[in-house]
Amino acid sequence: MFKLFEELRSIGNVFRHLYESFSEAAEMLEVLDEPHEVIDHSHKAIQVDSGKIEFKHVNFNYAGDKPIFQDLDLRIKAGEKVAIVGESGS
Repeated sequence: MFKLFEELRSIGNVFRHLYESFSEAAEMLEVLDEPHEVIDHSHKAIQVDSGKIEFKHVNFNYAGDKPIFQDLDLRIKAGEKVAIVGESGS
């Protein structure tokens, strides 16, 4: 009799987890169906002939007080490819 109740409880837990999963999936679908706040009404294609990316006086701290960038100035010319690599924070 105890084994039967244990199996029924186990089946009940499976149904509870399924119900929770379906409920979370339904909530996520509601979020995905929300319209975007920014709507682009432009029908013109954007054409960029030249450009640059420029950072001035950038400070960045990771994990509290550990400084990563302090007063960083960085200019990336049009067509340049730049990678910033470093040690993993752990």
